[in-house]
Amino acid sequence: MDPTISTLDTELTPINGTEETLCYKQTLSLTVLTCIVSLVGLTGNAVVLWLLGCRMRRNAFSIYILNLAAADFLFLSGRLIYSLLSFISIPHTISKILYPVMMFSYFAGLSFLSAVSTERCLSVLWPIWYRCHRPTHLSAVVCVLLWALSLLRSILEWMLCGFLFSGADSAWCQTSDFITVAWLIFLCVVLCGSSLVLLIRILCGSRKIPLTRL
Repeated sequence: MDPTISTLDTELTPINGTEETLCYKQTLSLTVLTCIVSLVGLTGNAVVLWLLGCRMRRNAFSIYILNLAAADFLFLSGRLIYSLLSFISIPHTISKILYPVMMFSYFAGLSFLSAVSTERCLSVLWPIWYRCHRPTHLSAVVCVLLWALSLLRSILEWMLCGFLFSGADSAWCQTSDFITVAWLIFLCVVLCGSSLVLLIRILCGSRKIPLTRL
């Protein structure tokens, strides 16, 4: 029996080594691809921040886009650092802070997308009210509010789910997860609903355009 067991062991060892090598190559490929995409995104968002922040006059929509670019830049920076963790060693404190910062910027960016879509929907459905009665600093106030809400959600998750302290209360962590899921659903409903309303309005408006004779 010993020769048989020895033969099986010698046959299984190359297979396990091959699987580990293949898994390592796949992980390395995904990490490199993530780093490349993150660098391209960081460059694009940096250009947007430079143009909207320094070169162009700001309006209602450019304020949202400026804050969206800032949120995306922060998220991609965290994503890039997170991908490089397998190649470089960083302090444990930074790795614990990284995930809440990424989630903070992710929720802020998604909130800004929903705000832009809602603002565009209002400008199309009620153009007179939008031009005459819309508050002047509404975009800035909404952006500050969305930043604050996203930061509050991340701080609560950081404290209740064990990112800040070693111990975590499962009940409070589940409550935080429920709030997160509810917020995501709400943002997706707002984003999809306003986009659908705009699409319907565009389709109905195009049908009302009279055809001219050649």
